[in-house]
Amino acid sequence: MTRLIICNYSLCLLHLYIVAELKPTHGHCSQGWVLHGSSCYHVSHDMEDWADADYMCHKMGGYLAEINTAFEGNFLENQVKLFNFPQGYTWIGATDIPIEGEWIWANSNSQLSSQSYSNWLPGDPNNVGGNQNCLSIGNTGLWADENCASIYHYICEKDEEHGSVMLSVTSKQSVWLLYI
Repeated sequence: MTRLIICNYSLCLLHLYIVAELKPTHGHCSQGWVLHGSSCYHVSHDMEDWADADYMCHKMGGYLAEINTAFEGNFLENQVKLFNFPQGYTWIGATDIPIEGEWIWANSNSQLSSQSYSNWLPGDPNNVGGNQNCLSIGNTGLWADENCASIYHYICEKDEEHGSVMLSVTSKQSVWLLYI
């Protein structure tokens, strides 16, 4: 507890006992993005090939979504189902372009392995035609390897935004909230 004396020209007007606490405000996202966990997600309304989708996400301050948990996967599955895109697939951020069969998340460069979360369509990845090197999530929530030149909607991800800190000052007479 801090003792605060409010003075005006050397004349003290009031003695108060106060408690002050700094709290970060809850994360939020820019317009067009949805907050989930500690990330913001944007499901595109336009369509691109995988490389251009990745470029567009970076242009918006994010990257193609990386799904690391079932919790995150279920959320994005529901987002894809809401849009119900007719082509059935939406780009997310993994690829095996550097080494065939070794899938990595492009932004974090972390490898998808048997120990990490995945939700592959049965039989995938299958590299049909020898050119399926980019990851998509289907309207069912299952993942499929697709030709990177295919034109799909895409999901971007970025960290939640923190724009202010709240200073809460409480006294016996009143409560002040100051955003810094």
